[in-house]
Amino acid sequence: MQELFALSGGTVFLQHAAYGGAFRLARQVQIWYQSAMEGCPSCFVEEVFASAAASASSSLAKLLGGGKGDFVPVPTAAHSLHAVLTSGQFGSGDRLILSSITSPAARNVAVRWAARLGAEIGEVILDQEILQSRSRILQAFEAALAGISGVKLAILDHVCTFPPVVLPIREITSLCHRYGCKVWVDGSDAVGGLPVDIPTLGVQFYTADLSKWFCAPKGASFLWVHRREQGNVRPVVASQGSGLSFQQEFVWTGAGDLSAWMAIPAAGKIFQLLGFSEIRRRNLWLLQSATNLLLAAWESVELLGLEEDGVPAAAVSLPNVPDRMVSHDVAWELHRGLRIRYAIEASIKCWKGRLWVQISANLYNCIQEYERLAHAVPKLLEQFDQSTSRPTRPPSPPPGFMAPPPGFDTPCYKPAPKYKPPKPVPRSPPQIDHVAQPMPPVEPEDPASSYPPVVRTYGWGGTIAAQHSNQDFA
Repeated sequence: MQELFALSGGTVFLQHAAYGGAFRLARQVQIWYQSAMEGCPSCFVEEVFASAAASASSSLAKLLGGGKGDFVPVPTAAHSLHAVLTSGQFGSGDRLILSSITSPAARNVAVRWAARLGAEIGEVILDQEILQSRSRILQAFEAALAGISGVKLAILDHVCTFPPVVLPIREITSLCHRYGCKVWVDGSDAVGGLPVDIPTLGVQFYTADLSKWFCAPKGASFLWVHRREQGNVRPVVASQGSGLSFQQEFVWTGAGDLSAWMAIPAAGKIFQLLGFSEIRRRNLWLLQSATNLLLAAWESVELLGLEEDGVPAAAVSLPNVPDRMVSHDVAWELHRGLRIRYAIEASIKCWKGRLWVQISANLYNCIQEYERLAHAVPKLLEQFDQSTSRPTRPPSPPPGFMAPPPGFDTPCYKPAPKYKPPKPVPRSPPQIDHVAQPMPPVEPEDPASSYPPVVRTYGWGGTIAAQHSNQDFA
């Protein structure tokens, strides 16, 4: 399955939950749109852009529920929170709540906004003990909502970045609504890793960076807004689409690059062909095998994540680490040492007085890669200077350090492909049957999901955005 992904050879990628990894086909489709856009900019904007953008919204609606008019593109999930906070619904004196493990990006957006307008932020403490029980998570949120009067917005992660725990969003949302509080959820670590049906969650706002478990190219992010709220939410920057429909305001934000957004249907087709349930079952099985291997190899006693209804990500504690080495600096040096000395990408975290190795499992991984990690971490710990509180830094990466080290000959290893000169841009995006076989060809379900995008001709008059009818985005 490695051929499905755009990852280069020579490195073991065990932290998909951190930055994701795009399907090769989705990247090819993105590149096609970029080439078509630069090959004839006016033709692309006036003939292809609208239908390609609308096709992405339709694809998300089929996968995640709701109407296609409820999804809009945003540069990142953080941009979506900024758009919601500046929508005019929240202001000076209002109160927000977030959790102690809310993603840093969302936290920073909220803190900056609150500082500028004089709003207040409350924090729900979710420690390791609370995260082990859904009832205790709900009790923590109910205590916060009852103790902080006038909370207007809850900022939540569907799946926490670290530790990788799924929050009971539907139940938390019901609590928030009892106290008159709206809910914004970041599903970047959930979409593609969990079955998600957004309308059934009851939230007002849901966003996700699709470059993680959905395996779309970087820059493919969406904001879903409940229809009752769409009249209030506008993009951070007003541009060509200003004054048009909710969706057109977000789509027509200037001469930006929406090629990653337009590649969303290609990533969705991969999930459709391979089967989302089958992918998830295989990845969770591999993660279970990997964590058992690491727990036994390191004689660890603590494990975070690996929930039956969770995503394929978990964290294993490192035992017998001296207290002087338990720090964020040491975690970073271990992480960098794995990269430079062993060509392994795995997250090392310092949390609650312990060092943790966070791993993920995806279609491109195999058990031999976790065996390599199990061997490398103890070796790396031994190489640190035990006489000081600061570890010896790994050497600077030499030229070509991403090449595999000697002896890296696991069955799932595949070297990076040789460079090939680019071919002329074809007249239509790459098709789904170009991926590694065996893969059945795709029969288009309807014109909106087929390639090439539906071509429409528009007469001149008004702005370019106004040349496209609402039906293109409805």
